[in-house]
Amino acid sequence: MDMRDTIVYAIGDVHGCHDELRALEQKIELDAQRFRGRKIIIMLGDYIDRGPHSRRVVDHLMAPPPKGFQRVC
Repeated sequence: MDMRDTIVYAIGDVHGCHDELRALEQKIELDAQRFRGRKIIIMLGDYIDRGPHSRRVVDHLMAPPPKGFQRVC
């Protein structure tokens, strides 16, 4: 597969905000519906700290990514 057949979304600075992360992933899933190629979500770091749900964020990132996506942490 050619890189032109790939869409990449990058997310950084989650800081324990699980609800916001899930909402962003839902927006990404909607946006990516028009693409047929490979779909990748890259998590740039700062997963925990500050926000109220650091453990939920880590658990979420350890679980499978949204259907049809690859997630790189």
